[in-house]
Parts: sequence; structure tokens; C-alpha cells
Amino acid sequence: MKYLISCLEPSANLHFKEVLAHLKKLDPACEICGIFDEKLGSPIYKSSEFSAMGFIEILPLILKAKRAVAQMTRLAAECDRVLLIDSPAFNLPLARAIKESGARAEISYYILPQVWAWKPHRAEKLKAFCDNLLSIWPFEAKFFGADCEGDKGAVSQEAKSKDSALQETKDKDAAPKEDAARQSSQSAKTAKYSFVGHPLLDEIKFQKSSYEKQGKIAFMPGSRRAEISRLMPIFRALAPKFENSERTLIIPPHLMDQRDEIYGPLDGFSIANDTPATLKDCDFAFICSGTATLEAALIGTPFVLCYKARAFDVWLARKLVKLKHVGLANIIFDFLGEEPLHEELLQGEVSAQNLLAAYERCDAAKFKLASKKLRDYLKFGSSENVAKILTQPAS
Repeated sequence: MKYLISCLEPSANLHFKEVLAHLKKLDPACEICGIFDEKLGSPIYKSSEFSAMGFIEILPLILKAKRAVAQMTRLAAECDRVLLIDSPAFNLPLARAIKESGARAEISYYILPQVWAWKPHRAEKLKAFCDNLLSIWPFEAKFFGADCEGDKGAVSQEAKSKDSALQETKDKDAAPKEDAARQSSQSAKTAKYSFVGHPLLDEIKFQKSSYEKQGKIAFMPGSRRAEISRLMPIFRALAPKFENSERTLIIPPHLMDQRDEIYGPLDGFSIANDTPATLKDCDFAFICSGTATLEAALIGTPFVLCYKARAFDVWLARKLVKLKHVGLANIIFDFLGEEPLHEELLQGEVSAQNLLAAYERCDAAKFKLASKKLRDYLKFGSSENVAKILTQPAS
């Protein structure tokens, strides 16, 4: 089969890489096209072309994104399946355009928009424009699953295994899609919701077992230029406080060729690219808000989240987002009624002095127990389940 892929973020490409490995086993003749990292195939656009952070940085990409949506919609007519991964600002309009074009390809959305944080109306749009809603968070069932097809046991916290979770995604009311003349009945059809597991549990195969001091501290200023430019000066001021430890700066592989330009002077830092392996060997980490904080939480490496953004972006986020926390692990623990897993320092709170104080306050034993609870909650990896859903007969 031919699969149209929309995968814009670096983290989404890592998750898709795992899905693709399973997809090739289940469908050896599979063909992929669309937007993704060029290392995974031959995209019509490289995902790096859409990398941006914040309202101001996104503006120049709007026209390009519109052209890409139009091109992807035309391409969908030639495909059997569509897989949209994260990036709702781009993928929701794309899902709508494909559905309204009358394309027969079944649309699966993997890593759903965070409607529990902001813009809850997007849940209804997803149900209207997509065929499969593939969730990575057990608690999302109450936001997406209440009136979707499929056995709700598949998305509850009582999911027994990968196979049982998959079995319950099957459509009970299989109705073949016809042509564009039947769009109205298609749009009325209810999407199927499935909790498929979490992608990081595919990528992180180990947990920290020893908490004896190794004399190694990790610094992760993010994966976008704007994030890095705001945090690196603070990290440079903080690093000398750990003169008796190895200070490791983790740089994403896709930024290595531009590291001098993006990161500036790196005196005093060793460089690493393998995030999970490096975090496992570190005593503590200073991490920019994002997926990396959840990686550290699952591995069991204590950390503090730090984040600095444009004042306007922060003001806008506070107006729109209704959450107590920024970090993904803390958000999960809040839904579970638990205490936060780690500290969060934002905007003016982010200073070398405050980061050092957060390091000194950290309770490693308490963090270890909470890390195990988090792993148990997320249950299992998602990539194999996603590949199985993509290759099962269309409803």
C-alpha cells in the first residue's frame, strides 16, 4: 500500500521511524510519501523546512504551509492510507482538506492535539475529519473516547496488552467509503479511538538502576534555535558550578553540523548526541521544556525543567492554556492526583542561581519511585500498534 505521511517535528520523526520499521515487516511493499525526515525516504518536503517556535517565527511559514496542504491533498488521492503525526496547526487543516476532497484513503491521527490543555473544540474536528484517533495518553479517553466507536476498554487504564488494545480498535460498523458524493455520510461517521501506548517506551529500553553519583551532569537547551539562544548563556554561567563533574551538552543529531553557529562557545562542555544513553549515565539534568523531560522521567534521571520564550508567546499561552504545569510528566501526575515529579522554572525564574538551588533540593529516592509509577501508567510502546492499525483492512 501507499502511505501519505505528515511528520513535521524532530521528535515526531523519531516516533515515525519506529512505526516505519514495523510497517515494513507487515507490508514489505509499502511506499511512503509526504513530509518527513529525508533519512526515512524521499519526501516532497523535508520536515526541517517547517521548524519554527512561537507566534512570530511561524508567520513566514503560513503561505508555504498552505501550498504544502494543497499538494498533500492532491497526493492523498493516490494513497491508500494517511498518517498524521502531532503538529495540529498543520495536520488538522490537512485532515479537513483531504476529507473534503473526497479521497478514499483512511486518515489516522497519531499523537493527538492536546485538547485537555487548550482549544477543546478540536476534539470534534478530529472526530469529523479522521477515521482513527491514536492516543498516547490513557487519560485522553474521556476527551476523545466518550462517543467514538470501539470498546472503551481499549483506552482505559485497564488495557491488558498490546493485542487486546489493538483488538478493541476494530470497527464494529464497517461501512465502505464510496466516492465524493457520499461525503456527507462520511463526515457524520464517528472516528475510532484507541489508546495505542506511548512511543517513548519503544525508544527507551532501559531504566536507571543505580543512583550512586557518577560525576556527570547533562544540559539540554532544546532543539530549536530560539530555545537554545535563550538558555545557553544561562547554562554557560551554571556549568562552572559543577567543576568536579563532567558537564555534557546533549545536541540533537540534526543540529551537529551547525553547532558552533547555534550554540556558541562550548568550552567546558563535552558533547553527546544519544539522549537516552547519556541521561541514563548522568546524576542530574537541566532540560528545556519538551519531550526530553518525559524521556528523563521515564529513564529515571532527576532533572529540573527550564523554559524561556518571547514575552508575547508566554502571555498568549497563559491566556489559552489551562494547566497547572508545563512538563508532560507533571501534567500526567496532576491528572492522577499526584504531586509534581520535578521542579519547573519559567521565564525570569530561569537563572544559574535558581537552577543550582533546584539541583540541591532534588530528592533522588523520591524521584526514582515516581519514575516507576509513570512507566507503569503508560504501559507499553505504541509503534507496533500504530503499524497494525494502518495495515488492517479499511472500514
